[in-house]
Amino acid sequence: MQIVREKDFESKKKVSICMLTIDRYYMTKYTFEQLISFVGEDIDVELLVLDNGSKDLRVVEYFKDIADVHIAEPENIGVAKGFNKLLRKCTGDYICIIGNDITVGKDWLNDLIYYADVIDKSGLVGIDWRNHKGFFTPCLSTYDTLVSVWKRNDNTIDGITLFKKEILQKVGGFDETFEKYGYEDHQFALRVFYSGYSNFYIPNQFSSHVGMDINESSEYRKNKDISLQKGKERYQKSLIEMRKNKNYSIPL
Repeated sequence: MQIVREKDFESKKKVSICMLTIDRYYMTKYTFEQLISFVGEDIDVELLVLDNGSKDLRVVEYFKDIADVHIAEPENIGVAKGFNKLLRKCTGDYICIIGNDITVGKDWLNDLIYYADVIDKSGLVGIDWRNHKGFFTPCLSTYDTLVSVWKRNDNTIDGITLFKKEILQKVGGFDETFEKYGYEDHQFALRVFYSGYSNFYIPNQFSSHVGMDINESSEYRKNKDISLQKGKERYQKSLIEMRKNKNYSIPL
């Protein structure tokens, strides 16, 4: 998927945008179109989408027609396995993981790339969506100056996240031993951090989670809560294993 081609291709940044879908057609379509409309003209987008067993085939057909890579799973294979299938096919210099229910501000992707480039040893670069961004912290830039960004004490990142493709070569992909919905994103962030990179939220953007379903009583929410609890237990055990073995890489 290309975003404006008038400019010389060599001047563009190529970003692989990865997203998982599952039902919620109108919300997913709305948030994606809002998000993609705010991408700058100087960015070349490769769109990769995996559908996790949607019963509403409108979701499948919509993204099948516009994605550069589209995978339709017959059932929900989970977050880690789903994203890993997409990450193996990314060809961009940067990889951006987005949600199917998160809205953003204008120039969000340009700003993520800017801070990924300007902060020395940048790891996962995110946009805060729940006001848990931590402390405004000065970091060394590639220009030998200090630039302040938001950093959490636990060095994790969630929500919309961008990183350079070299990160995958260093730490691999998501841990597929987690439940369908677990703490795979937090574990991935810590593996990046322990490998010598800095994770942070950028200071000039904020995203909104319009698909919030916490405290709902639906069967989907109940199953997700059970999966998250098991994922938390796996997450805590994996941290002990990583620190003991000093091995932070999981082959993609």
